[in-house]
Amino acid sequence: MREVGFVGLAGGFGTGGNGKVEVCGARRASERASRGRSRVVMMGRRSEKIKGRKEKQDRAKVKVYARIGKLITAAVKSGGAEAETNKGLADVLELARASNVPKDNVERAIQRAASKDQADYKESTFEVYGHGGVGIIVDVLTDNNNRAASEIRAVVNKHNLKIASPGSVGFNFDRKGVIRIRSELIEDFDEFFLEAAEAGAEDCLMEDEICTVITEVQNFDAVRKVLIASGLSVDSSALELIPKTTVTIEDADADKNTTAIELLEDIDDVDAVFSNMED
Repeated sequence: MREVGFVGLAGGFGTGGNGKVEVCGARRASERASRGRSRVVMMGRRSEKIKGRKEKQDRAKVKVYARIGKLITAAVKSGGAEAETNKGLADVLELARASNVPKDNVERAIQRAASKDQADYKESTFEVYGHGGVGIIVDVLTDNNNRAASEIRAVVNKHNLKIASPGSVGFNFDRKGVIRIRSELIEDFDEFFLEAAEAGAEDCLMEDEICTVITEVQNFDAVRKVLIASGLSVDSSALELIPKTTVTIEDADADKNTTAIELLEDIDDVDAVFSNMED
């Protein structure tokens, strides 16, 4: 018997050479459109994630600059404005160089610190329980700890977080050196990784736009200097608290924590906020 083909509108259906009915143009077009929409959604989410990460890094950089200025003030108040005779100031200036703080910022901070009207600064830490079992650590450098504590507690209470006892959150974090370099500057990641490891780096994490190098505190400056000597431009570098383990939570809880963390970061006395929430 002669094989009969069926042709409908827009390609419709037809029989293949094996006699089976196969999907033609209309369904294939629909599938292509569906895949296209999926790619758009995925690209949109990826773009939002990259944008959020960059905004977070920009906020962190501003906080690092502010922290260095406060540390300069504390060092000058305790030992004078000459780095040659004030080891504390010399150490802070080295940290400023490692953190890429502009020279003008450093010089202005030293001049302000030498003024009798400039207040002194002290460090403190607040540990917080977030939503979904997330741990949050707030690093503070302030000339008024009561003011800082009051503003931090206001955010914590308003967003239903909870102040934790010292050590109950901090045990899950290690202080590490963190060096960030734009991924586009790294031509050969394997070669870069080996060079960083030989200098003392613990790990290198390559992401969409940023490569993050993790070091022990004592190796931080040495690794940074080796990377710069190799011709790379460091985007940012600082000592940060890295969680030993991260916590994956529901989106609703993550949104609540993110809102609270951003408000904590906006407090002038707060230098940095760290959490073990999975990105």
